Amino acid sequence: MRKLAALTDRWRVEHERTALLFGMVCSVAANYSMRPPEKPLRPSDFVGRRNPKQDAEDEAQRRAAVDRRLEMIMRHQGEVIVKNAAGEIIEQYGAVN
Repeated sequence: MRKLAALTDRWRVEHERTALLFGMVCSVAANYSMRPPEKPLRPSDFVGRRNPKQDAEDEAQRRAAVDRRLEMIMRHQGEVIVKNAAGEIIEQYGAVN
């Protein structure tokens, strides 16, 4: 699970970096256009606003879902059963008894 957490952290950092790069390109294009804004725009003006509290809650929910799925996989020793929110089986494959 540490590997999965490391991969998701790496993806998040790369995603934020890419968003900031796009924000830099957009701000330069806007600031040096034929009609630039009165107040220069910053790259963060083009990147979506983030709510740290909501991000932490979302991350906790994602990690809990991944933990439940991995626990289910390990419990069935090769048999994978995917259930929806109502608890109904939507996929089943692997070693089925």
